[in-house]
Amino acid sequence: MTPFYDFTAHRPPMLNERMLREEGERRKLRRQTLILTLAALATQVLLVVLGIILIPTQPMLAMVCLAYVCLSAAGGGLAALIYQRERRLAS
Repeated sequence: MTPFYDFTAHRPPMLNERMLREEGERRKLRRQTLILTLAALATQVLLVVLGIILIPTQPMLAMVCLAYVCLSAAGGGLAALIYQRERRLAS
């Protein structure tokens, strides 16, 4: 675990178990979010590849795959923008 407080300062911050647990939970949530994001990205890439492969034989199914990827990416981008805006307003 990397240190996130400077204990060599003149007056180190007051630290208790609750603060350490909250920091651990925050890091765990960030790690889980990263894993979920990478899984979603891998799924999107696989659907694009599948759509490209299906173009010669099943053009309608390929169009559905590519349309789904476009809509999903747009929705994810919109959700990220809303999350960032709410985060800035809360700060």
